[in-house]
Amino acid sequence: MAIYFTSEADAREGERKEVPPELAAQMEEMNKLSIGEPEFFDLKQPWLHAAR
Repeated sequence: MAIYFTSEADAREGERKEVPPELAAQMEEMNKLSIGEPEFFDLKQPWLHAAR
């Protein structure tokens, strides 16, 4: 799974906010489907490619 933010500043601001209850429920459901601990990578300039 990949999650994208418009900027690093927006991502850091979002980390400080409380998660809305409906989103928290969705995140909890996704965590149940995960195996192991999540890994986070701060990609400063990701390359996004799509099949043609």
